[in-house]
Amino acid sequence: MKQKEEQHPPPSLDLKNWLTFVRRWGIIVDSLWLIPERDSSGAMKDLHHGEFIPQIPRQAILRFTRPYELVIDPFVGYGTTLMECQRLGRNGIGVELEPQIAEVAKRRLCEEPNP
Repeated sequence: MKQKEEQHPPPSLDLKNWLTFVRRWGIIVDSLWLIPERDSSGAMKDLHHGEFIPQIPRQAILRFTRPYELVIDPFVGYGTTLMECQRLGRNGIGVELEPQIAEVAKRRLCEEPNP
């Protein structure tokens, strides 16, 4: 018999315990974001030319949105921002003009676990 996976609520900044949240999720509070290495977990394992590192949208999503809010990426490219939305419990809409690149983003989103 398969055990039911434990459900966790999406991360949300708690203003009373913000320091704990910042430390747990690795939010960079300095004005300069020094990111030691690119996150290549899950569907992020494939690096595409011109793709930025996932930690950039992750920082913005965790700082400026709450769970289940909508994030719009008008230049979705390979879907990095939408994958971070999926990982962090946010809804995302992306726009991409190049059909081949949009297909890569769709494939990657399907590969990424959706807790």
